[in-house]
Amino acid sequence: YKAVDTQIGRYVAIKMILSDGDPSLLERFKSEARSTGSLHCPNIVTVYDWDEQDGNPYLVMQYLEGSSLESMLQKGISLTLSERLGIIIDVCNGLAYAHQQGVIHRDIKPANIIVLQDGVNDGMAVIVDFGIARIGGSTRFTKPDHIVGSVHYMSAEQLQSKEPDNRADIYATGVVLYQLLTGVLPFDSPDTASTLLKIVNEPPPPLSTYIREYPPELDGIMTRVLAKNREQRYATAKDLAFDLTQVQEHLKSETVVQLIRRATASLGREEWTTAREELQQVLRLDRQNTQAQKLDRKSTRLN
Repeated sequence: YKAVDTQIGRYVAIKMILSDGDPSLLERFKSEARSTGSLHCPNIVTVYDWDEQDGNPYLVMQYLEGSSLESMLQKGISLTLSERLGIIIDVCNGLAYAHQQGVIHRDIKPANIIVLQDGVNDGMAVIVDFGIARIGGSTRFTKPDHIVGSVHYMSAEQLQSKEPDNRADIYATGVVLYQLLTGVLPFDSPDTASTLLKIVNEPPPPLSTYIREYPPELDGIMTRVLAKNREQRYATAKDLAFDLTQVQEHLKSETVVQLIRRATASLGREEWTTAREELQQVLRLDRQNTQAQKLDRKSTRLN
């Protein structure tokens, strides 16, 4: 529910579970409250409070104005490659913090990633729903033969009933990255059994199967993040974020050079509005770019 905190006057989100007296669901919900409530990071939804109403527990959380990544993928919303990488970098930053606190999400997928459109942090990704998080190795809520999570985003070790660690979240983030880059899942079949076999045994199709122009470094990143053997995977989300940031910074530099070249040509043709739009794009990517600032002042003065 969307609600108003009458004491402060802010919007909040209320998540309620209809327990029907099921003690396991109640424990799961309390676990979510404890795990998420202990996390304070811009890339993780903030939990303000929790309580019960007529036997049904609820969480009071930060209201996020934006769309789920799942909704954005379904609608085919256009994003630049740099923006796509930025979303995953934000997810990595949130996971890195959670993992340092001993919390594993265990259900990273597009539906649990909100991309903000609030006029302040537009484009920033926030992780939600730590409802099946594993805290400090606890196994209270998971039976050995019971899969918890979304199959397409689960690592081979999870499907083989091995104890998951933070690298399971890193793998799932890699699946989301692959999907965000190509528009398809790396392992998918008409039936669940075939999908599980692919996850455990088959390598993902190369990115070049679906996209033409992209930084070649992404091939190595995908190979490492989706490794079947978790010992060959990124050890931390911070390491994955570092490699993706390197690629993103290179992309930004190339884009800035192209936009400045186009803006300079637009100024030469006295196309003031076009030049300003191109220069504003540069400054959104690099606020301190002195060349863009000078050209922007020049376009204003000449016009």
